[in-house]
Amino acid sequence: HEMTAIAEGQKLLLKGIKASKGGIFSKAKPDAARQFLEEAHKKFRSVRPPTNESTQLLVETLNKLAEVNYTLNSMLGAAKNMEECARIFLKREGDESKDAPRFYERASIYYRLNKQYENAAKQLKIAAELVGEYDVDEAIKYYSKSCEVEEDEDRVMQCHDFFNAAVDYCVRQKRWTDVFNFINR
Repeated sequence: HEMTAIAEGQKLLLKGIKASKGGIFSKAKPDAARQFLEEAHKKFRSVRPPTNESTQLLVETLNKLAEVNYTLNSMLGAAKNMEECARIFLKREGDESKDAPRFYERASIYYRLNKQYENAAKQLKIAAELVGEYDVDEAIKYYSKSCEVEEDEDRVMQCHDFFNAAVDYCVRQKRWTDVFNFINR
């Protein structure tokens, strides 16, 4: 069952990629591409327990699905695809889990394009919390970006949670200059 689901998913993934690009004599068909990619997504997710191959193909499918959703102006769909990628990487061991923040950042971009600023800022805050375990400077950049989302949209009342999280983190890390910078924003 596992191998057939992967094989079927690969065929659907290839059809989705082809439909998203079009060919020499045909133009791209993003609606058809999304349908093929969503079916491939279901096939790869159905593999129990997940294998390295099925997980890699699932991530590839989600990335392609996000591109197609973007093309179709479905920013929410694209954001959810990137969040799922991030969760997949969170479950991985060692250095591979360090890719999760990158996907949360991409989800944030799509949420922002969809005018869901609170969700956009939350994705960056999650990325900051994850990165904060091993890279203080990178965490502070993510915290700063989460605050910028709210600032840029004049959402002063909503941004206090993100500023508080940033200040708390900087205090725990004894980064007094950064604490001062966040407080003065």
